[in-house]
Amino acid sequence: MKSKKSFTLVEIMIAVVIIGLLLSFAVPAVFKVFGKSQITRFVNDLKIVSTAFEYFNFEKGFYPPDAGSGQMPEGMKGYLRDFPWGLTTCIGGSWDWKNDETVTGGIAVEDHTLTQDLLSAIDEEVDDGDLSTGQFTGNLNWCVYSLN
Repeated sequence: MKSKKSFTLVEIMIAVVIIGLLLSFAVPAVFKVFGKSQITRFVNDLKIVSTAFEYFNFEKGFYPPDAGSGQMPEGMKGYLRDFPWGLTTCIGGSWDWKNDETVTGGIAVEDHTLTQDLLSAIDEEVDDGDLSTGQFTGNLNWCVYSLN
């Protein structure tokens, strides 16, 4: 009788355990890289948008009027021509221009999906690292970057 060469149940279980251990190290690293890329993209988008609003202000002498969430502020189409203002941001939620009694000249994102740690990391990139003070403020529901 010829014996067939095959893996035993123990060998298969050892292979599964090894793969599980490797994944337990890889998955957190992937999430960390994804979070870092999300932060980088948002900071770059924020720079593009803030530059456009500052340029508008420089040319006109005032910021555009307040606009609703996801709506392009009046007069900004030429300044944000190729920017996906009406679409969901890379951090979730919608872009919103704030220019009212609460915030004068602020780029906001409402209903984002970031954790407190990722918000703080953005604040460290663009401001003072404290979400309650400075140009960039926010919580788990919204964040605002004030131009003034």
